[in-house]
Amino acid sequence: MSAAVGPKEVFWVEGASHVDLYDREPYVGTAVERLGIFFAQNLAQNLGVRVS
Repeated sequence: MSAAVGPKEVFWVEGASHVDLYDREPYVGTAVERLGIFFAQNLAQNLGVRVS
């Protein structure tokens, strides 16, 4: 992860394996929710858009 540039974050979904994140609820919902927040904050920041 140290080679990645720009905003980055490690988010651990408790109890989920890598494969669980493909199609098993509630793991997928938890991951997608956090991804949405991360992308909204960081893409908006890079594009100069205000997120409320």
